[in-house]
Amino acid sequence: MTSIELLSFLSFVYPVISLPALVLGWFGVFIASLYRPKWGIYILFAELFMGSRGHLLEWNFLSLRLVVFTAVFAAWVIDRVRNREWRSPKLPRTYWILLIIIVFAAARGYFVGNGLSNIFFDANAYLYLLIFPAVLLIARSENFLESTLQILAGAVVVIAAKTLLLFVWFGYNLPGAAPLYHWIISFDLGEITGISGGAPRIFMQSQFYALVGLLVFLFRRKVRWGIVAAALAAVLLSLSRSLWLGAAAGLFFAGLILLFRFRERFLKVVRLGVIILLILCLEAGGLLLVTRMSPQGGLTESVRSRVGNPAQDAAGGARLLLLPELLSSIRPSVVFGVLARPSPIKAICRTESPRIIRTGRSPLMRLSGGTLIHG
Repeated sequence: MTSIELLSFLSFVYPVISLPALVLGWFGVFIASLYRPKWGIYILFAELFMGSRGHLLEWNFLSLRLVVFTAVFAAWVIDRVRNREWRSPKLPRTYWILLIIIVFAAARGYFVGNGLSNIFFDANAYLYLLIFPAVLLIARSENFLESTLQILAGAVVVIAAKTLLLFVWFGYNLPGAAPLYHWIISFDLGEITGISGGAPRIFMQSQFYALVGLLVFLFRRKVRWGIVAAALAAVLLSLSRSLWLGAAAGLFFAGLILLFRFRERFLKVVRLGVIILLILCLEAGGLLLVTRMSPQGGLTESVRSRVGNPAQDAAGGARLLLLPELLSSIRPSVVFGVLARPSPIKAICRTESPRIIRTGRSPLMRLSGGTLIHG
């Protein structure tokens, strides 16, 4: 995955290589999936775990995630036809109900006058449901679960390493920070936010899978403490209130499940909690030492800015300002959604976010068709 990210950065600097890279990637994934169907599913999971929003490579409407999905799906369909296996695995009734709801919503959106591009970009994430039968088939193979967990473990390590690298890079303002920042923002890989008097905030959507890895590997029969420590570091450095709250809630309820469902000894659960706190303290202490020498400031101020009143934070304040406009705009479409309306949501509100003002854009935020536009 590191080589893909290097290729992604090169495609940002030299956009001409984006389309050839995607085409070659499609054929590579397709051939691998056709030769060994489980390889395609593993590639799919690896990209999903580490690829943030799936735009590591993109050209026009094509993204790396869409390319991987279509290659794996096409190979699976061809494999089924070639082996004359027409019956799909037994699927739960809720799966078919969900597909019917999605098709109905897309059709309704089209017939009330929404463009195909609006419908596609609103519903394309649900395409992954089509690969679910293939995943069920591969899941029957030997060592599928263990292999998938190995991919998740590798993803957690990569995500933690990337988060730490970016944290140090932007904290010390190393050479190349400007193009690195623009690459991350342009390809929708995450957010790099400066905090006055504090260390930078490094947030990536893929850090969600670090949180998943934390809960998965912590509560296995044999705890993999190295993966748990990497996951905790990624979640800590994200400076994301949502991830912090999710981690706290997940650990709390997992502890209750261990006690009351699996009848684990109370002292064992306490011991797990103490070890987690010790790891967090060691990681926080190491980061404090690293950031004390940073020209951007220490980690303490960054953490303080994330645990205070959200209304006083730039990002939190912007969201709170947007909420009243959004609520009034979606009220007519609570049941069928925005695409069920002849015209998409249009809402305007004001933000004091320094990230917007610093770029010279208007402090007005306009939401049109589900897309937030500044200016």
